[in-house]
Amino acid sequence: GVNSQADALLSALDNVGSHGLRQETYHRSAITERLPEVRELVASGSPVEPESVAGLDLLLSDAFLTLGIRLIRGRVNPETMHPTWNAPRRRADLVAALEQALSQHRVVDTLEELGPRQAGYQRLREGLARYRALAVAGDWRSLDEGPTLRLGSTGTRVERLRQRLIATGDLEASHSGDAPFDPTLEAAVKTFQNRHGLDVDGQVGSGTGEALNVPIAARIAQLEANLERWRWLPDDLGARHV
Repeated sequence: GVNSQADALLSALDNVGSHGLRQETYHRSAITERLPEVRELVASGSPVEPESVAGLDLLLSDAFLTLGIRLIRGRVNPETMHPTWNAPRRRADLVAALEQALSQHRVVDTLEELGPRQAGYQRLREGLARYRALAVAGDWRSLDEGPTLRLGSTGTRVERLRQRLIATGDLEASHSGDAPFDPTLEAAVKTFQNRHGLDVDGQVGSGTGEALNVPIAARIAQLEANLERWRWLPDDLGARHV
């Protein structure tokens, strides 16, 4: 029959998006379709064709192994994009990992442990979740073109700027409203500029406005791409690294 570890694997597949990966790559739909059918037949005592159980087992096993290798080495071979890439790649015995995960009932934890453990990777996952939530909530609003915003500026563009910086955490929510461009907003603009490698002058001219108006889908794609780049790197970057 089908035991609880199949459900654990489904739970892990539901969470692959947090790594910037796509569920459909790991047979999520096929497993979801077949799992209840086999489970219902076993529960009813009806005869179950061995091919059905074997087919489901192969899907589950392949999903674990495919996801495992993607978490260890990434979806893309970096040498296909950078021919001179020479960073040592991460390795693991996936068959041993699968056997251990099943014997210890640690399917979800084992897969999580196969991904990069560096703090930078985990912070990117947190950022990806936050930006996806912003996309769903519709809080990512662009800033209309206009003159440079600076201390003392007023109007709807200043209000929109406040909303935008609150959404990304550069400004505390308590500072919302239609107040003029004040020192608190200036400090938030400087925080945003510093995070994006811009000239930190506290004013919203064309360069800062362009950075503010990057669509949230593009920012999410950047986060996913950089999660992939982390998976190309070794576990130990050395004491000195860029």
